[in-house]
Amino acid sequence: MLVETAPGQGTAQVKLEGRDPSGAWKLLTRAPETFDAPPSPTLRSDTARELRRRGIGYLLCFQNEAVTLDLRSHPDLYGIREVAHNQDARLYQLP
Repeated sequence: MLVETAPGQGTAQVKLEGRDPSGAWKLLTRAPETFDAPPSPTLRSDTARELRRRGIGYLLCFQNEAVTLDLRSHPDLYGIREVAHNQDARLYQLP
């Protein structure tokens, strides 16, 4: 089993549990193996599609938000389209 997390989560205390055939929870390991890996090349488009699947059609981002620079720099990778903007905000339509 693979669980992906955001960078910098290596200090999080994680234990891995699973259900046995009777449905009872059992501890599988208190110290799962961790490693750093490059993000999936489809992470941005997968994220945009998941938001859309959950009924979110637009993102309103403000200039001072960290994600705004990435959205503006890589709209093609997200599959998003800017539909409006003003001095401080941009509105993006999800695929």
